[in-house]
Amino acid sequence: MDTKLSPTYQKQFGKFWVLWFSYSNVYSVVDNDFKSVLDLYLASKSLAAFKGNLENTYSSNQQASIANNLSLYLRNCNIKADIEHLESLHKFNPTQRQILKHYRAGTNTFSIYFGSESIKNIIHPQIAHLETTLKHKSTTIFDVYLKDDELVLFKNQILLKAAKKQNFHFIQGKFFMHLLCLVHQKKETDWIGTFHGSAISDGHNAILCVGKSGKGKSTLCTLMAQKGFTIVADDVSPILSKDRHIYSNPSATSIKHGAFKALKAYVPNLENLTTTTLNASKGAIKYIPPTITNPSSYPCKAIVMVNYKEGSTTQLKKVSIKKVMETLIPDSWISHNETHAEQLLNWLSTLTFYELTYSDTESVTTKIKSLFADLKNHQIN
Repeated sequence: MDTKLSPTYQKQFGKFWVLWFSYSNVYSVVDNDFKSVLDLYLASKSLAAFKGNLENTYSSNQQASIANNLSLYLRNCNIKADIEHLESLHKFNPTQRQILKHYRAGTNTFSIYFGSESIKNIIHPQIAHLETTLKHKSTTIFDVYLKDDELVLFKNQILLKAAKKQNFHFIQGKFFMHLLCLVHQKKETDWIGTFHGSAISDGHNAILCVGKSGKGKSTLCTLMAQKGFTIVADDVSPILSKDRHIYSNPSATSIKHGAFKALKAYVPNLENLTTTTLNASKGAIKYIPPTITNPSSYPCKAIVMVNYKEGSTTQLKKVSIKKVMETLIPDSWISHNETHAEQLLNWLSTLTFYELTYSDTESVTTKIKSLFADLKNHQIN
């Protein structure tokens, strides 16, 4: 059989396997039964030999169907994602510099020129708390503007990213990657990935909270911050290759309109924070400045799928790697580096996975406190 489509790395998690395909950078989760048949398919010298191994269990039609399904599965796992590329070779245009802002994150300073007020709202509200005045010209200057229906991002006049304006999140993601590199003095190639999730810490360990937009992960982290915990990163949680720790993200925590009422009693002056609307689907958003002032990192010990459900009781239960990966991977940036892929699988094997359902703010903070206590006391394997 043609093994060029075989997974490059694979790791077992209980009754599931996570397979990684290097050509496409695709992660696939399959159960033990599927994995056994797939291994048999890949190990067979020919299609006839594979079908022969199945003849005592399946009919000829079933054998052909299984072989076709496995072939289709492997082909699909080796299709590169339709990601944004540089739609055209944009040359830097200094005449697009309309609005200038200066920022300080830790000991690092940088400046951003925005092409318009609406473009400023794509990035500035999340880092408005970092705004400062500079006596000297910054050595790191970003430019963001709209050109020919494309948003473009430059760093020191070198094009980093271009994306259609409706896909502004690609520009956001690229900018925050470079901000993380600046703050932590790293390169893009130093990171395993940046996960679409929010991380909180008790000062010893971190928990990565994941979930679809609007499921309450940022709300939960904000509640925990009022109970003495630290928000390490919101929405973009970076994992470093060197130590597999989650590193702090200096951007503010985004809170959607539906959580304003629930958080009003916990967050001082919440009503006085500026409200921003990026688009109709996201609605009104407020950004709460982080409490971390210096770069920091923490080992992650658990991933929690957060699901706010009005009227529900607070429940925290263990779930499979399959359920977590279905949420974790699609909206995250994962390095294509083979070493990083192997490190990611090894890192995941050290974690425990949970699903949290909640609506009551007091009981959910008690539940998360208990989880952190268990992690600290090494009661979770």
